[in-house]
Amino acid sequence: MKGLILKDILFIKNLSKNILIIFLALALMDLVNGNTAASFFLPFIAVMLSLSTFNYDAFNHWDTYMLTLPLKRKQIVRAKYIFALLGVFIMFLVAMVLLFASAAWKGNIDIPHLLEQGLGGFFAAIFVVSMVYPLLYKFGAEKGRIWFFVLCFGIGIVASLIGFIFSFFHIGIPSKEILLYLNQYGAYIAVLCIVIFYSLSYKISCHIYQKKEF
Repeated sequence: MKGLILKDILFIKNLSKNILIIFLALALMDLVNGNTAASFFLPFIAVMLSLSTFNYDAFNHWDTYMLTLPLKRKQIVRAKYIFALLGVFIMFLVAMVLLFASAAWKGNIDIPHLLEQGLGGFFAAIFVVSMVYPLLYKFGAEKGRIWFFVLCFGIGIVASLIGFIFSFFHIGIPSKEILLYLNQYGAYIAVLCIVIFYSLSYKISCHIYQKKEF
């Protein structure tokens, strides 16, 4: 399984120049303007890079070759999930360095606020991976991305309808109570939800890949 992760790392290494350009641009934006773009953009760069490995595998018919090796299909799927998690985590650490450097540049270091920004980008990136990976295994690299955007569009419509219903029927939300609860337990709830969602996504992907024929 280490070899599978190394294979994806070597593929990403070929894109290192583009990554470096994006990194330098974000670093300059954060340091000069005090933006927090890195906290979200960098983890999502890791997501995009992990998704690109599916295109690489499909183009080179890598799955057909891997299934001739003494590897279980669960190990192949697990390697993809570990690679994505490592990539997002590394980009999260880089983003935190940029956030702290930007805050030090402005002379205003608020550690809880910086951690909140960084973890927000990390959790959002992991959430996206959890949603899109089963679709990639089910429909393939190209169609999977299309279905992902369709799913996001559908979620947006449902959220808008719920908001409209609450507004139309004047349904009140105890915002103060919710905000107070989230301030106390929000981080723990977010970690728990991400762990459950990522694990469930992995299980679904394994189930799909077990039945897939190449």
